[in-house]
Amino acid sequence: MSTVGMSKEQGIQTVYGGGRHVVILGAGASIAATRRNAERGGKQLPSMDNLVQVVGLEDIVEGLPDHLKAANFEELYGKVYNNPESEAVAEINRRVHAYFSAMKLPDEPTIYDYLILSLKDKDLIATFNWDPFLYQAFCRNHHVAAMPHICFLHGNVAIGYSKKDKTSGPVGVYSRGSFAPTIAVS
Repeated sequence: MSTVGMSKEQGIQTVYGGGRHVVILGAGASIAATRRNAERGGKQLPSMDNLVQVVGLEDIVEGLPDHLKAANFEELYGKVYNNPESEAVAEINRRVHAYFSAMKLPDEPTIYDYLILSLKDKDLIATFNWDPFLYQAFCRNHHVAAMPHICFLHGNVAIGYSKKDKTSGPVGVYSRGSFAPTIAVS
């Protein structure tokens, strides 16, 4: 079908077959999911502006030189990570990973369940979120319908990577080739 000569309204109303959907998720999706349906253990899902306080990193940040401090976690982490003299990266990684990997979806359906079930196996969800909610919704719904593809753009606490086999999968699952466990990538 040609769009030449179509008005803007006609173009909007025209449906083309065979298309794919791409959904891009940021922190707003996870925060919204936990506001409507609280995380099973009552944990708050932080944003980049309150992650230090929510996860409990204040003691680490207080010990940093002033030139490495920042109000936004992404900025702070970038400064600490790129400073070869700082030894805080490993402890920050450990605490952030522990906090996020312990999070569990509530038993009732969340916006992640509805999102995953509204898409087809030809569709893609690309997410910047570290929390395990999207992966948990994927796992608990995979038997209901064909699942969309998921791409964790910044890694995820529920997904690991085997350096030897160059494969990814659930954290702690052993890869077939090397029998080495996948580990979370930060």
